[in-house]
Amino acid sequence: MVFTSQVVRQWIKHPAFRKWYYNLSGYNKMGLYKNDIECLGKLPFHPSDEDVYNEALRRLPGDEYD
Repeated sequence: MVFTSQVVRQWIKHPAFRKWYYNLSGYNKMGLYKNDIECLGKLPFHPSDEDVYNEALRRLPGDEYD
């Protein structure tokens, strides 16, 4: 069991897997970038990052915004 979890952990760190998983998630199809997801996932919002949040929300399609 430990060996399997170590193998999986190493495989998840592989750049090809990370790219495949990111493309599978569909954020890029909505016009979002990876850092947009990271920024929007942080709570509470920091006032100095407000322009980053606004730009991420601006790129969202109208039907996804609501």
